[in-house]
Amino acid sequence: MRRATVARADLADPGVRVTLDDGDELSARALVVASGMTDKLPDVPGLAERWGSSVLHCPYCHGWEVRGQRLGVLASSPMDAHRATLIRQWSEHIVFFAAAAHGVDDRDAARLRSRGVELVTSPVTEVLGEGTSTSGVRLEDGSVVEVDALFTGGEPVPHDRFVRHLGLERAESPMGSFLKVDAVGATSSGRIWAVGNVVNPAATVAMSMGAAAMTGGAVNMALVEEDFDHAMADGPGIGTLTR
Repeated sequence: MRRATVARADLADPGVRVTLDDGDELSARALVVASGMTDKLPDVPGLAERWGSSVLHCPYCHGWEVRGQRLGVLASSPMDAHRATLIRQWSEHIVFFAAAAHGVDDRDAARLRSRGVELVTSPVTEVLGEGTSTSGVRLEDGSVVEVDALFTGGEPVPHDRFVRHLGLERAESPMGSFLKVDAVGATSSGRIWAVGNVVNPAATVAMSMGAAAMTGGAVNMALVEEDFDHAMADGPGIGTLTR
């Protein structure tokens, strides 16, 4: 176990070399990248201070404790109308702050209004409340809309800068650019695997744990097979047949 920051990882025969920010170097036969991601939040005063408390992300991850309350959904992309439909299952009092989504198309607007979701198009300038609690949001026109909690989706930014220079294959999606991996977490390099939010921004803790178990087994098997490949290259040994 090392408390350190990885500055870069490089391929080095016969494995990988990891350089730490203090200049120290570590060598290994394989590397598993499990460095996660950061949610880059909209630049609204009072939002980041309440992140994880009364500013929430996804109803599949957290937020059950605010069900039935006055809930707001702060758009950060055109995809957030869908977030508002998910939040509607938890409360009849939903306000969708749509300004950052650069408008909501007629179909999405009609769907939201069909279940009583209020649409607000004036930009949000501040999240109000005491401590980590939220009491409302202030709009650009000076008015205040009262809400007890706010949902928003930040831009997912994977922590993979230390391998960017390797040119590993990437997967592009509406959520961004992430390392491309196969079913067991292998990247386009035979020495590097990746797992968790660094490759899948939608993965929950449980999903990441399951994927990590699969990846750990795959790495172990790859190294076991490599040991036998080396042994065969050195010349087959003399075995004993037993019955």
